[in-house]
Amino acid sequence: MARVAITGIGIVSVLGHSPTVVEAALREGRSGIVADPGRLELGFTSPLTGALPPLDAAERLTRRERKPMGEPALYGAVAALQALDAAARDRGSVASDRCGVIVSNDSTSGAAVEVADRVREDRTTALLGSGHVIRVMASSVATTLSVMLGTRGACWTVGAGCAGGTHALGQATRLIAAGEQDLVLVVGAQELSWVTTAGFDALGAFATHDGPADEASRPFDATRTGLVPSGGGACVLLESLDGARGRGAPVLAEVMGYGYSSDGVHITSPDGDGAVRSMRAALRDAGVSADEVEYVNAHAASTVVGDAHEATALAEVFGREAGPPISSTKSFTGHEFWMAGVSEALYTLLMMRRGFVAPTRNLVEPDPACEGLDLVRAVRDTAPRICLSNSFGLGGTNASLVLGEAR
Repeated sequence: MARVAITGIGIVSVLGHSPTVVEAALREGRSGIVADPGRLELGFTSPLTGALPPLDAAERLTRRERKPMGEPALYGAVAALQALDAAARDRGSVASDRCGVIVSNDSTSGAAVEVADRVREDRTTALLGSGHVIRVMASSVATTLSVMLGTRGACWTVGAGCAGGTHALGQATRLIAAGEQDLVLVVGAQELSWVTTAGFDALGAFATHDGPADEASRPFDATRTGLVPSGGGACVLLESLDGARGRGAPVLAEVMGYGYSSDGVHITSPDGDGAVRSMRAALRDAGVSADEVEYVNAHAASTVVGDAHEATALAEVFGREAGPPISSTKSFTGHEFWMAGVSEALYTLLMMRRGFVAPTRNLVEPDPACEGLDLVRAVRDTAPRICLSNSFGLGGTNASLVLGEAR
C-alpha cells in the first residue's frame, strides 16, 4: 500500500483567506464569530454566526467558471486553487483520470431558496438559467470543480453531516494507498446562508450567550450554551508520498490513519461509544499507540451533551492525567459543519508545521467530564509530530484521522 502525503492546502475561513493569515489568528487568539442582528429580525433565537472577511472570487475564477457555482462551490474552488499553488501544480497537471475530487457538502439551501423565490416572482421556470440547476445540487461543489480543473478520476460528494470532511479525507487516502488514484483534491464547503441553519436554531442547538460574540463558542466549558454556526471552504491535496517526492513537491505531512464508526442509537444525541471506536480504529490503521499521539484536535462544538461525551471518550482512549494536549479550534471559528473535517485537519497541520498548539478559547471552568484531561488554555510552543483530528456528525456518524510527520 502506498503512503499518502499532503502536499497542498487552501482555506477560505472566518479566520482569513490564506493558511498564513489563519495561522496568525490561531496563534493570536483571534475569533471569526460575530452577532448578526438580521437573524434576530428573522426570528432566530441566536444571532451568532461565523463571518467571512470580504472575498472576491473573481480574483481567481473567471465569470464562466463562477456562473454555475453557488456559495459553497465558490469557497471550495478558491481553496482548491490555493492548494494547487501550494503543491507547485498548475491546473493542467491534474487533468487526468488518475486525479480526482472528493467533496464534503450537505447543503445548498441558499441556492434552492433563490430558485423558489425567482419562480414565484416570475410565475414561470422559463427564465431560470442553466446555472441554477447546478447550484442547487448537493454535488455541485464536486462537479463544478472537476469541470473547472479537468480532473477525470474520482468525482463525488460525501454527505455525512459534520463528519463528512474527515470521511472524504479517509476515502481519498484509501484510493491513493490502493493505487487507484495518484492525486485527490479533498474539499469541505459550507454556506453561511441563514437558511441552512434555521432548523438548528429551532432545535435550540445554538449558543444563547449574551456577552461578547467571540466568547460564545466555549468547548468543554461548564457554562457552554450551544454551538455557533459557521462556514467557508477548505482544501487538502493528497497524493502518493513516493510520487510527491519524485517530483520534488513540498510534503507537508502524511495521512497515517483513518477510522470511522456509527452510533446506531439516536438521531441527535451521541452515546460516546462510537467516538471511542472511531478513534481506536484510526490509531490501529495508523499503526500507532494512544501514548504516541502528541495532540488531539477535538470535535468539541460547544454543545452541552456532545462535549461531555467526547471528553469521556477521550479519557477512555488516552487515559486521564497522562494523555495528549487537547483543544478545539471551533472556539475560534464556530462549527463549520460540512467543511469542518477538512478545515480542522488543515488547522492541525498548521500547528504541526509551525510548532505550536492553539488553545481552546473561552475555556474558564472545564466541565467535570474533562477531569484529568490536558485541555490547552493558552498557546503552547511545541511541535506535535503525531496528531489526531476528530469529527462526529449529527445522526451518529464518526470519523477520526491521524496525521504525522512524513519521514
